[in-house]
Amino acid sequence: MNAREILAKGVASRRSAQTRMAVAICIAVAVASFIFGYTRPSGGVSLWAGLQGVVNALLAAVPLIVFELKTRPGAALSWLRRLPLFWFFTIKVAVYLVVFVTTIVVARALLGDLVPQPAGFGDRFREILIFASLVSVIINLAVEIGALVGFATLRRLLTGRYLRPRREELVFAVVDMAGSTSAAERLGDLEFHALLNAFFADIGEAAHEYGAEIHKYIGDEAILSWPITQGLRESRAALCVFAAARNIERRTEWYRGRFGLTPSFRAALHIGTVAAGEIGQQRREIAYVGDTLNTAARLLDAARDAGRDVVVSRALLDRLSLPDGLLVEPLPPADAAGKREKVPLAALSLV
Repeated sequence: MNAREILAKGVASRRSAQTRMAVAICIAVAVASFIFGYTRPSGGVSLWAGLQGVVNALLAAVPLIVFELKTRPGAALSWLRRLPLFWFFTIKVAVYLVVFVTTIVVARALLGDLVPQPAGFGDRFREILIFASLVSVIINLAVEIGALVGFATLRRLLTGRYLRPRREELVFAVVDMAGSTSAAERLGDLEFHALLNAFFADIGEAAHEYGAEIHKYIGDEAILSWPITQGLRESRAALCVFAAARNIERRTEWYRGRFGLTPSFRAALHIGTVAAGEIGQQRREIAYVGDTLNTAARLLDAARDAGRDVVVSRALLDRLSLPDGLLVEPLPPADAAGKREKVPLAALSLV
């Protein structure tokens, strides 16, 4: 399979990943609901009460997963994400509660003969509704906080993985919007901000497809990172930047209609060891410190000087098994600030 075929397959892979995530959520919610029903049975029938919890959870999970997918960028309800976070969160919780109330009633009707329970909105109904409300608030808080700081970062902060700095080998891709200065002068601050937001959304979609973590946005740059095994696997790091270019190309008409231009970018890829750890007190984040990331950023200058869109260090290129359809063009070694020796590199292009 050549590079273009792999990129075309990327959308199908993303949908498959979404399906797996949806199934995992359904299983987790079903297990929690079974435990709740089993430990707090109605009429003393623990097993059937647990089964009712499972039925109720699955009936609710399907429409709520559809709702979540419809609020993703580019989907039918994506406009909801442009609301202030408070209102977006409130609307989501309200939708969850409406679905929960409906599914509680439906589940009762389906299993009323097996699980003795009082009719109407009695104490049992309130218990189930309170449990469902807490679950909805917790899920939505986790989702929205994860979206703000990054799910990988949130997980690491919660588990304390980087309380003490540790050395890690990572693959980095630094993506920089080309011609951003002239675009900002032409569009003005507010419109340029909107352009950056759309541009980073396309970069983020590719990062999601190819398992990258968006480490940080710096001005018009995005820094993507992979654990070493993930970045090298199936040349994901290299393919990711071309997937991002594909995403932007697909929306050329929209970009031109909205901003009068289609953004482009340069990208530099590198591999190496960094010190990773939490930094800051009032506002915590996970920082990567070391020569590797600095070198990756400096390679953008080499890409600009060589007139190439994508460059990769020889250190990373030697460890990649590139698919057919990616052309490798050796370039003169590049200077990198603070390094005595020049960095061997090459340009990548899609043929």
